[in-house]
Amino acid sequence: MAFPLEYCCKPKPNPKWIWYFKIGLLQYSWITPICSGIAVVLNLANVYSNGLWKFNQGYPYITIIITISQTLALYFLITFYSNMKDELKPFQPLAKFITIKLLVFFIFWQSVLMSGLAAAGVLRNTRCDSQVNVYCHGSTTGFTVEQEKILLENILICVEMFFFSIAHHWIFSWKPYANGTFTNIIESRSIQIINKNNEIDEQFATTYF
Repeated sequence: MAFPLEYCCKPKPNPKWIWYFKIGLLQYSWITPICSGIAVVLNLANVYSNGLWKFNQGYPYITIIITISQTLALYFLITFYSNMKDELKPFQPLAKFITIKLLVFFIFWQSVLMSGLAAAGVLRNTRCDSQVNVYCHGSTTGFTVEQEKILLENILICVEMFFFSIAHHWIFSWKPYANGTFTNIIESRSIQIINKNNEIDEQFATTYF
């Protein structure tokens, strides 16, 4: 186990423990779409209020659930990598892991941070006087705080995607596949994984059923 659970939960090298890792990794893939569906229903009922941290609305609860799910998935993925890094070393998994997880999770947490800053009053618009300024629509920009938050998020994402695209060009290079470097490795590892999965399934069925 990775920090901090290594100090309270000792690893149990048995088939059942491997299933726990699978659940910990894959739970995010079904919790997120379920939460998205619930958010759509709540939004149609006008009780979601995206970005609004009021606990009589659905946004805080959906955000907390997704954050916990993401944290668990990341933790189990890091633990899996720490135990399999030697076998995965030819594929440069750490660089791929960092770029993909930043792309997926960082954008979400950035949105949560922006919502928190808006709720705390750190992000705010400047009010203007329509009698003095004929172009005034309540604020100097003409947008609400929520609209300005969304605009700022989109600008940041556009800038960040430029740097992510450069990083992905180098980290997910086509060259190892073109020269056959990964071909033999992938084929041999695939056979090993299939055999190991069959062995684990047999052991799990024999032990627990």
